[in-house]
Amino acid sequence: MKEYRHSIFNSLAFRVIVPVLIIVTITGFGLYALVLRSVAQFADRQIKEIFLENSHSIYLICDRNMNELLRSGMANSEKSVHIKKALATKEISAFMNHTGLQCTITENRTRVVCQCELPAGLPELVQKSIKENTLLSLEHKGKRYYAYMMKFEPWDWQIILVKDAAQYGALIREVRLVYTVTGLTLLAAALMLIYHLNSTIKRPINAIITPLKKGERPAYTGNIEEFAFISESIGQMIASLQEQTERIKKIYHIAITHRGEEFFDEIAVAVGTMFGMNSLIAKINPNGNTAVIVARYFNGTLEKNITISLKGTPCEGVCTKRQMVVVSRQAYKEFPCAPMLNNTQAESYIGFPVFDRKGEVSGIVNAFGQHREFSESDITLLQTIGQMVAAEFEFLEKEESQQRLMKEVIQEQKLKSINVLVGGVAHNFNNMLVGVLGYASLMNMKLQQARGSNTPVQGELLDELLRHTESIETAAQRAQGLATELGILSRGTLLEEKTSYSLSLNAFLTKFRDLLAHTFPKTISIVTELADDLALIKGDISQIEQAILNICINSKDAMPEGGTLRITTANLRVAESDSRHPYLAPGSYVTITITDTGTGIDEETLSHIFEPFFTTKPVDKGTGLGLATAYAIIKVHGGHIAVESTPGKGTTCTIHLPAL
Repeated sequence: MKEYRHSIFNSLAFRVIVPVLIIVTITGFGLYALVLRSVAQFADRQIKEIFLENSHSIYLICDRNMNELLRSGMANSEKSVHIKKALATKEISAFMNHTGLQCTITENRTRVVCQCELPAGLPELVQKSIKENTLLSLEHKGKRYYAYMMKFEPWDWQIILVKDAAQYGALIREVRLVYTVTGLTLLAAALMLIYHLNSTIKRPINAIITPLKKGERPAYTGNIEEFAFISESIGQMIASLQEQTERIKKIYHIAITHRGEEFFDEIAVAVGTMFGMNSLIAKINPNGNTAVIVARYFNGTLEKNITISLKGTPCEGVCTKRQMVVVSRQAYKEFPCAPMLNNTQAESYIGFPVFDRKGEVSGIVNAFGQHREFSESDITLLQTIGQMVAAEFEFLEKEESQQRLMKEVIQEQKLKSINVLVGGVAHNFNNMLVGVLGYASLMNMKLQQARGSNTPVQGELLDELLRHTESIETAAQRAQGLATELGILSRGTLLEEKTSYSLSLNAFLTKFRDLLAHTFPKTISIVTELADDLALIKGDISQIEQAILNICINSKDAMPEGGTLRITTANLRVAESDSRHPYLAPGSYVTITITDTGTGIDEETLSHIFEPFFTTKPVDKGTGLGLATAYAIIKVHGGHIAVESTPGKGTTCTIHLPAL
């Protein structure tokens, strides 16, 4: 019941019609009071003027008779005075009958000289209530009378004029008629106003509100422009909201049901389809000058894993300004250095930055193509998509970090499990090699002595035996080197205080370059780019040299037809929770980057390159211990080694060593 009353009181009809009725009612009463008062005042003035005129006529009658008496010289004759008074009284009575007035004349306040037919007690009431020369309205025995009192001093007469108020009924009826007509006029005006408000306001509003309550689009068909505009505007808003809701539902469905590459693909297609344009999702590279396209919906096809330059494109503005960039017309002319805009003659462009947890721009979401005026709903939708892409980037980065850490753990476990076996094998193998090398050296020495003596051994046979012993010695030395590498893998620590030094990698790499230049084929170009202010490290130079040499040998083997081997150094500062280097503890590092232009490594092989005895080379060409040894050396020095490679595009090996 309370809600019903609240609904009635808050309805438009109640809020409009009730105030109109109240205003009309108050106005009616006001007009009634004003008209009634004005008419009453007018009647009073008319009655007063009548009484004054009649009283003046009566006074003239008395005065004329008095003057006649004086002119006749009979003023002192009591009889003559009495006759004149009687004549005056008779004349006054005739005047009264003519005017319809009633009159009473009292002489000396006691003796009644003349009295028309007045109700009993009325003269006494008038004498008590009225003042001289004053008009008074009074009630007597249920009737209303008008009374006027005057004096004629020469004869000491008190004249009271009385008239029944009922004789003014015509005037009162006229007042009532005016009031009734006025009230009916106001009522008709109020009804007409209410009808007008209902037809011009309430009905159009109901025509708009009723469909809205049903969740439908209003369709006002009247001829009032304002309501037609409101109806059309609301309809457009509803259509826009419905469209935006469907878009957001579709985007959230993609976010819920897809992950990784599928998510980016579906989002790119959805954006392109919704806007009828090309769309792109890209991840910014650490250098900030390029980006990798994770998904691009371009001319109806999906593309990905393409590196693009940001320079001279609107994407550069998105990254540098860290805000939305919108170009409504002739985008391809405004950015002539943007290939995608120029290839499609894109008229419009809109791009949003994607922020990571630190507030840095990590990616870009954009759409470009035919001319389009981007609405607020378009911008809101793209902002929402940007937030989803940012969340997916963060999820994938976290997942990749976990996978890298898991690989590190697995690699460590593999090394530890092999160390136990390799240690014993290396020790026993080395002991056996000592005997082989010893006997080979002894045999070689005896044969050398026999060559200088006159023994019966023939020279050709002696030479052949010497060659065999040299081959035995060479093979044993190679086997001893293998045993040494196995020993390195088997030991838990490689560094001792006496072999640990503060090292300048720049000085070492300068000499190391010359070594590689003399030993590597001339078809391989050795290039070094060394940082001038490179920090020092602490370690064993021979072991670090062994690790770098093993990596460079692998790069050389990957470039059988020649290429470029590039070695660079740089300083690196890793802050807390650095997402780019999750495997490094916060601190300062020296970075050595070794890049080749060789055949590259596929993803499956890349996951095994640091495993001992794993090799893609023929049996007599490699042992599978080179990179495993390098990995162990770098780890023991407190560093980290990572390899990135693409088949056909070369390999990059990055070494991080703690700086002093």
